[in-house]
This record gives sequence, structure tokens and C-alpha cells, in this order.
Amino acid sequence: MEEEQWELIQSTCTTPGAEGLPVYGVRVRCRDGRVWTWSDVDVDAAVVRRLVARLQRAQPERCHYAELVTDYIEEVAGTVL
Repeated sequence: MEEEQWELIQSTCTTPGAEGLPVYGVRVRCRDGRVWTWSDVDVDAAVVRRLVARLQRAQPERCHYAELVTDYIEEVAGTVL
């Protein structure tokens, strides 16, 4: 079975007060050709690379993508003091 391919993406923040700043997210190319994207995970590419690696290893079901990304954002936010 062919694995889905997770990757880091870069986009530009559109949040008022932070417009134009680079933000990083994840994209997966699914086996059926669909592409799923979450464009704004963190401002630190290294943080998002860890998520990409975790998702690539886990190969989660599509129904869990949003929940896993949200949980990771909350996990990272909890470690910032």
C-alpha cells in the first residue's frame, strides 16, 4: 500500500497585526489524489517539521487530520512559557 505524503508548506499570515509574516503548515497528498492542507500551524518551521514527521510515520485516517493538527497546536502552545 502506498503511503500518503505529508509535507511542510509556507504561507503568509493574514491575521490583523501580523499580516505578511511567514507561517508554516502541513499538506498531505492522499492516495486517491486529494490534497488536504492546514496552512497556519506555527511561525517556526522546525515545530511544523516535527508534526510532518509524526504524521508521516503515523499515516492517520483522513477523518482524524484536523483533530491531530489541532491537538499538536495545543500541545506546542502548552510548552511555551
